[in-house]
Amino acid sequence: MLPRQFLRWLMNEGCLHPDGTGYEHLLAHPEGRAQIEAFTTSQQREIRAQMVGLMAGPAAEQRFTDGEARLCRGSALHEVRKAEGLSWLLPGRDDFEHAAELIALTLRRAEVWAAVERLADTLERAGTLAHGIRALLPAALPGWPPRGASA
Repeated sequence: MLPRQFLRWLMNEGCLHPDGTGYEHLLAHPEGRAQIEAFTTSQQREIRAQMVGLMAGPAAEQRFTDGEARLCRGSALHEVRKAEGLSWLLPGRDDFEHAAELIALTLRRAEVWAAVERLADTLERAGTLAHGIRALLPAALPGWPPRGASA
């Protein structure tokens, strides 16, 4: 279970979102940071997974158009900004950068990039996918995404 004072689930977007009604103010105080440091490993992993999920699409698009994925804080991309907000809910200050690097490295793997291309080809033909998207994705890896070096 994720802490409601920091996160909310957006049904229309299908992802976690940092609660824009005060989490930044709460994080500026020691008691707010203490609450974040008390998140369980499972809660932290869920936040990391949501971050990576939000960043993966923009990173794949960057790699396709520019040859390399380069996601950074302060991005104009909506999904990346949401992922950055989620990163503040993790104890390591470099969790965003670690996730961006991990995504870039993962997208360089031949089998992962092949899956991205299959998905993109299917989306290009169909326009949208309501069902069957899981069959186009690689199998989930246990424990992925891993924690950053500072975690």
